[in-house]
Amino acid sequence: MMMSRREIGNSVLYPRKIVLIVIVFYVLLIVVADYLGFLNNIPKEDISYFVPRKIKLKGLIVSQPRKKKNKTVFIFKVKEIINENCNVSGKILVNCYFPRVDFVWGDEIEVTGMLSCPYSALNPGEFDYKKYLSRKKIYALLQVNGYNNIKLLTSGKRNFIFTASSFLRKEMKKRIEQYTKRYSWRVLSGIMLGERNILPGEIYQDFIVSGIVHILAVSGLHVGLVLFIFLGIFSLLGLPKKSTYLLTIIMIFFYVQMTGARPSAVRAFLMAALGLGAYFFGRDRNLHHSLYLSALIILLVNPRTLFSIGFQFSYLATIGILCLSGLIRKLLTPLPVWLRNAVSVSLGAQIMIYPLIAYYFNQISLIAPLANLFVVPLVGIIVTLGFSTCLISLVSGFLATVIGGVNSLCILFLIKEAEFFASFPLASVKVSTPSVLFLVVFYLIIFCLINYKIAGKFYKNSSFLKFRYFFLSGGIIISLIFIINSSFFRSAYLKITFLALRKGNSIFLEFPDGKNMLIGVGGTSKAAERVLVPFLLSKRVKKINTVVIMRDNPIHTKGLGTILNNFKIKEMVFNSKLGSWDIPFKIKKVKSGDWIKKQKEFGLHVLNPEFFRNNRNDSLVLYLVYKDFSILFTGDIGKRAQKRIVNNYGLKVKIIQIPDQKGGGILENFLWEIFPECAIITFSGKAKINFLRQLDQIISEKKETLKIYSTKEMGALEITTCGKTYEIKGYRDIKGQ
Repeated sequence: MMMSRREIGNSVLYPRKIVLIVIVFYVLLIVVADYLGFLNNIPKEDISYFVPRKIKLKGLIVSQPRKKKNKTVFIFKVKEIINENCNVSGKILVNCYFPRVDFVWGDEIEVTGMLSCPYSALNPGEFDYKKYLSRKKIYALLQVNGYNNIKLLTSGKRNFIFTASSFLRKEMKKRIEQYTKRYSWRVLSGIMLGERNILPGEIYQDFIVSGIVHILAVSGLHVGLVLFIFLGIFSLLGLPKKSTYLLTIIMIFFYVQMTGARPSAVRAFLMAALGLGAYFFGRDRNLHHSLYLSALIILLVNPRTLFSIGFQFSYLATIGILCLSGLIRKLLTPLPVWLRNAVSVSLGAQIMIYPLIAYYFNQISLIAPLANLFVVPLVGIIVTLGFSTCLISLVSGFLATVIGGVNSLCILFLIKEAEFFASFPLASVKVSTPSVLFLVVFYLIIFCLINYKIAGKFYKNSSFLKFRYFFLSGGIIISLIFIINSSFFRSAYLKITFLALRKGNSIFLEFPDGKNMLIGVGGTSKAAERVLVPFLLSKRVKKINTVVIMRDNPIHTKGLGTILNNFKIKEMVFNSKLGSWDIPFKIKKVKSGDWIKKQKEFGLHVLNPEFFRNNRNDSLVLYLVYKDFSILFTGDIGKRAQKRIVNNYGLKVKIIQIPDQKGGGILENFLWEIFPECAIITFSGKAKINFLRQLDQIISEKKETLKIYSTKEMGALEITTCGKTYEIKGYRDIKGQ
């Protein structure tokens, strides 16, 4: 007996409950496998095992080359190492440091460069580039200097999809630039092709602050607009529905390919394809099942996509729109229908992704729900006009210019909207990194709110169930207040963290009384922004009780502005005058003999400088004592200050921070008179090599007992002590790197 199309759709296309059950268990399986390290195994023949060396490779370009500031970047699939007889495979990220790259996706090339390993995070909260690339199965980088180091072997072996996608992207970009006025074409390329790197910096920053930067990532909004555009075009041409659906799926597929096939775009394409497929089989479309099935397909192809930020944001935002917008819409019944629908969709998406935005970026846009009400409809018009410009330019250049001019005005209005919303006070705020426990409980609460009706089917008294979930959610929220607010918990331990920086020093102290202190501000403003601020936010720090500037020198003060912009500071300790700075907190100038902090079992004593001479020997030296534990922070003092400290103080310390070797090295009697158990090295390069060479030349039985810890090899070093014993851990050891 033959089955009808509707019966085939019901039995094959969407196995209702099975899809959701399978995806939940598969996600849990991926999480467990990643935790146990099964997903991090690098194949034995991967090119990363040849790091580091200069190498000549043959292979394929498997991504569209992208221009980024002073370089062009693309992904390269390795086939062989030239002039070496060995089996090799894998993908690498190629960075070309020259003005022009003429190659495209699918070209077979020969490339020569320096193979290296991507950097991994050395500090808590720092972006881990190595882990980010490993999610894409990329474990090595290749730096190429000079156009002569790349040679095209053949372009005849290009995949048809790659070739067509590259051609369409190139043509679309050319026509956008040709028919859109001024720099509006940059914004339009960002919206339609995802090329956010070509946007002017101030416009991009306004998009971030106003919470509309998502319009620059090709996602469901863009794919949905493309779907309706081509459905309308093919319908106007009088094509049958079956042909219309099929051609629309093909056009969406090529659009997703030409924009880089990012997880959010792939998700939208799969949902669209499954939805149109449902119509084809004669079954009503179910967006929930399309969402679950698209996620399952993506994760089956590459399980590591689960940990991609784009994947997480895309699916959570879609779940918020599908599941939360209905609940929010009921709460907004006094509003007009069109406004109620728009607000509920915007809030549904924002509620689901706000915790993740805080977790990954430590910044949330409070103005985003309002801004998106005005921006999203305008983006729909801009994308529609953009496609119209590209298509009509094939027939009439004049008409394309007219449409492009109208679109330029719309883009200008979009820029003004972003600037307006970004100018609001507290439009965007820095937030502390929420704990993983907070994220788990938050999404459990959302799950309870979404699914209480489903659960109610198993209970006779559904009203009781509603109140039950209400009290359950309320109890969890109250618990979360205590969980995420670290001020409720005070530890008897002193924690000292030496951050791993290329220049300068930053040391963060967490005292048993709940207060904190920051010694050094990152060395450079870039280091403060990329390392120090994320670290402090990962510690859920909102206020710094004391900031200590070890020396009045640019390398020690450049990061201060970044710290002032992101945290409240109660007091700053300095070793010289700050001139006429207008700073809204207490300034404390100290010299040798002063106390910064003094309690019954705790003290922080200043041992240097004695006089202000404006040289390296004027660096502050701090001696910290907590019960039986002691540590000496030496800054970058030279031998003269070392000699004075040895002569004036009979110190015995557990741990010493080795002064920066640019000060001329370290005195033998300084190290051995103090007689430390451990030495902390926060500098690297030749200075570290010189210190270790100097240490080897010292003839002393005490040398054998000295343990050396380096932030360069171990990452940020965290010392935890109760005042009796202490423990030192490196961030790389904690993370298992």
